[in-house]
Amino acid sequence: MTRPHRLLFTLTAAAIALSAASVFYPVDWRGPAIEIGGVLFFGVALMVPFILVWVFGRFLKTAAMIYALCALNVLLMMLWCALFGATFFWNTKPDAQDGLIFVVAPLYGIVLAVGFGGLIFLGDIALRASKQKQSPSES
Repeated sequence: MTRPHRLLFTLTAAAIALSAASVFYPVDWRGPAIEIGGVLFFGVALMVPFILVWVFGRFLKTAAMIYALCALNVLLMMLWCALFGATFFWNTKPDAQDGLIFVVAPLYGIVLAVGFGGLIFLGDIALRASKQKQSPSES
């Protein structure tokens, strides 16, 4: 595993740990099983965007594009922190619909991870193709 891949893996693990902590820490685990199942489902759904970014990174070869995925991972984590903070910490009038953030945030994250991850993946393919054109393979 190269250095950029290790950085991407570390950032992914940190993002998953932080998102899991933000979902699972405030849960009352003595509640009904259906509530705990819902929390587990949406907690895992929140981890999917970070896992998608890591999977895209496994196929990349150029360091610049792997670092771009690292930046995408950080931006996804910042998005989650902003949404979570705006919903639960800075909200002056909380209501019952605040929990919908656990439905909407994973969807936004998945769309962003697939969209920008796909663009970075295509950029990696183009970068490798341009490097192969520049190197004189025929003598």
